[in-house]
Amino acid sequence: MLKQLLHLYEQKAAQHEAPRYGWEIKKVRYALQLDRQGHLVGIQSLMQQAQRGKKMVPVPCEMEVPKGPTRASGVQPFFLCDNAKYFLGLAPEMTKETVSSTFRENSRTKQCFAASQAYHLSLLAQVPSPAAQAICAFFKSWSNEPAILAANPYVQQEWEGMVTGANLVFRVEDQFAQDDPAIRKAWQEHEDDDNSEAERGLCLLTGRQGTLARLHPMLKGVAGAQSSGAALISYNKGKKAYESFGRENAQAYNAPISTYGAFAYTTALNMLLADRTHAKHLGDTTIVYWAEQENETCQDIFSDMFEEADQRTISDSELDAIFTKVKLGQPFAYRDVEIPYENPFYILGLSPNAARISIRFFLQGGFGDFLQHFAAHAERMQIDRPKFAQQAGISLWQLLRETVNRNATNKEAAPLLAGAVFRAIAQDTPYPAALYQQIMLRIRAEQGDNKVNYRRVAFIKAYMIKNKGRMITVSLDEHAAEPAYVLGRLFAELERIQSDANPDTTATIKDRYFNAACATPAATFPVLQKLSQHHLRKLSAGVKVNHEKQLGSIMDLLNVGENPLPRQLSLEQQGVFILGYYHQRQQFFKGKAKKEEPVSKTEPVEERSEDRQEMSLF
Repeated sequence: MLKQLLHLYEQKAAQHEAPRYGWEIKKVRYALQLDRQGHLVGIQSLMQQAQRGKKMVPVPCEMEVPKGPTRASGVQPFFLCDNAKYFLGLAPEMTKETVSSTFRENSRTKQCFAASQAYHLSLLAQVPSPAAQAICAFFKSWSNEPAILAANPYVQQEWEGMVTGANLVFRVEDQFAQDDPAIRKAWQEHEDDDNSEAERGLCLLTGRQGTLARLHPMLKGVAGAQSSGAALISYNKGKKAYESFGRENAQAYNAPISTYGAFAYTTALNMLLADRTHAKHLGDTTIVYWAEQENETCQDIFSDMFEEADQRTISDSELDAIFTKVKLGQPFAYRDVEIPYENPFYILGLSPNAARISIRFFLQGGFGDFLQHFAAHAERMQIDRPKFAQQAGISLWQLLRETVNRNATNKEAAPLLAGAVFRAIAQDTPYPAALYQQIMLRIRAEQGDNKVNYRRVAFIKAYMIKNKGRMITVSLDEHAAEPAYVLGRLFAELERIQSDANPDTTATIKDRYFNAACATPAATFPVLQKLSQHHLRKLSAGVKVNHEKQLGSIMDLLNVGENPLPRQLSLEQQGVFILGYYHQRQQFFKGKAKKEEPVSKTEPVEERSEDRQEMSLF
């Protein structure tokens, strides 16, 4: 995994899309405008408008700046890009009226400013550049008179924004300080000198001798992790359990990776995590993904597989065309971009673990192979749908929500379950039995129309096909003779008889008897048959005959004379029962639709939305 991230970084760096070694991309909100004498002559806002959902919102500008060390605790200044505490001596607890006295009394803030001042003077004092000398002059003059904070109009104007911890940079005349060639050279020399006394060894990532990283850079953007960042590779200092071969207090030296390797893999991963368009969250897992060729296009296709139907950028026809090609193992194009079937594709799932990050899964394979797996899942999830279900496909989010009590405060599915389902779909392996069990649990626990909905039944169908090797049809199979399936059809018919006999009823036999009929049919169906006789007597002669014919055709499949009703149905058979019930119900609705909307024989018949089987994504 780390090697693939290293390769991704080197690809991006070669295309000038990633910062060079020793630099990083940071979000910067303000630029301190200095003249050549180091006077603060303005504070420039670097906020930009960006699309966030359906709105345009102001966001900080992203800039390449010198990479700072890991700031866990203590005083640790950054070079050329830091917050107002280090650059100006401003702290959140200060007010405009008390800034001068607070600066003198607040030793922590004073220490931060003094550390930043000493750091910049040590690096820039000998740099022959007007920008470098202006920054040195700024730090010298600013520290001599902290009271000028209270009187400076530029600081006063941007006070609220700066004391929140936003990043600041220096701008001398018309150039940002980090873009000055002499300053860049001085920083690179400092980085080389700073690592000269560090331990050297063989890097497990690059396979080359080099300076080893004792602490690896932090990763930001993993949902649930610390906002300041968390480490993917780290060792507690002084913990004997993490020390071996005499490496006391060695920390990350126990898994030796060069400073370049650590920088490369964390930079690539931070870029993926910062990409709001493509980084996805599934339960407590943050998922990032990338391809070796045509990366952005592959990410776009994969990203749309996570979205609800109304939020996708890819149309149903485009998706169908892609799935058709991958089923045949043929290369395909997306928006005029040819994507090789064997294009290597990587999917990484990360979850928070206190100050560290855990790898939930790492999947790799051909992009076409992953699409084939998604297409196979989509085909298994095809089911006759109600007329109101117009959207194409059932997303993974919708499927997982079917495992959660709708009245629960937390609507999220179990994190481990979400990750397991995703892996099963992506790798085309059997679905987790826990998902099937949770959906069956919700069917038993709930009442009303949502009890047996098309999303739950679609997964039951997919589970039966993939995990149990059954052949389940998309719509009603009138010739299927398996007792559980036929009993489900019979229950649907008995419910329909009750509804026709009592059209104003607000509750049917499903609300009272469904769970019992599904689990113990031999004890429940005799009761239901007696009730049906009572309901049939209320119907007109023609309607009664139709129902009796339907009941007769279903009962013939059961052949109860030779095969008594089963006393109990297993959990698998209960799923088949539910499929039979749902299929029969949908057949009723189809019949009603045809009766209410007759079509002339001379007119072309339009395909109904509920009959059309569109390719689902998850």
